[in-house]
Amino acid sequence: MANVFRSMGRLVCFALVLAAPLAARAAEPPPLEAYGQLPAVEDAAISPSGLQIAVVGLIKGQRQLRRGVTYAELVGNGGSG
Repeated sequence: MANVFRSMGRLVCFALVLAAPLAARAAEPPPLEAYGQLPAVEDAAISPSGLQIAVVGLIKGQRQLRRGVTYAELVGNGGSG
């Protein structure tokens, strides 16, 4: 009788292993437009003093070179553009 339960347990485990890939389906793929977009940041540099940061990339939908002291300045709250 113990062999029957052991065999059933193995069969259940085998069935779970086969069913696992079906349960772990991939999420919805990103739209095709996402593959054609430029990266948000193309290049970045820190000044020799370490106080200034310059970033080249997409900022508010436009490719720009920005420099600033803080992230807020880089993304448009007072940075030079």
